[in-house]
Amino acid sequence: MVLIAVFFNLKESGDEKQPLSVEHVETFPALSYVQNGKKNRKFTTFDPAYRWACVAEYERFAYFYLNNLPTNPNHKSVHQIFEIPADSGNVLGLQLLPNNVCLLLTTKHVIAIELKEK
Repeated sequence: MVLIAVFFNLKESGDEKQPLSVEHVETFPALSYVQNGKKNRKFTTFDPAYRWACVAEYERFAYFYLNNLPTNPNHKSVHQIFEIPADSGNVLGLQLLPNNVCLLLTTKHVIAIELKEK
């Protein structure tokens, strides 16, 4: 079984017969499977270009996944694991930025994480 995450946008079409239209935005192969395996998952987010996905736990790890399928059909998965420092407290939020950086907000720190595409 292959589980994927598929993202769509709903838009107003201006057509009275069909007022909403659906537009495919991006597909992340196996991301649903990965999320399901993270029992302490608190947040899942994506960068604005849908290239990176992040699954963050409450206080221990943040997992980053590169979606390079659109640019490389023979892609190999790229993922990174970031161990959140023990003295940081709980994760309160995170934001993936367009320049391959993630800002991770904890109860005691704001942590900038540089993501590598290798």
